[in-house]
Amino acid sequence: MNRLTAKDFDPERLELYDGYVHERLTRRDFLDLAAKFAVGGLIVAAILSSLSSDYELAQQIAFTDPEICAQYIRYPSPNGHGEVRGYLVRPAGCSAWPSCTRTAA
Repeated sequence: MNRLTAKDFDPERLELYDGYVHERLTRRDFLDLAAKFAVGGLIVAAILSSLSSDYELAQQIAFTDPEICAQYIRYPSPNGHGEVRGYLVRPAGCSAWPSCTRTAA
């Protein structure tokens, strides 16, 4: 299945979805207004589904990619539950981030 981009949708439909995502419209208002696009068997729920982000399709980078330096770190959370585990990723060759002065090879 090909991933759809903004150019694949009617601008009016994108504006409507933008209003819903940024909470200018309630879900009910969005669905009511989207009903005018529901033609030829395309139902409103399908419109919402087609416009919604599919985060599973986001770009994934392997932990072992040579372009990055990835590691799990632990740091204290004094107001939380003791210690927090985090995933830290920096460009390869950088000893400190964001002050990295690495140049392209």
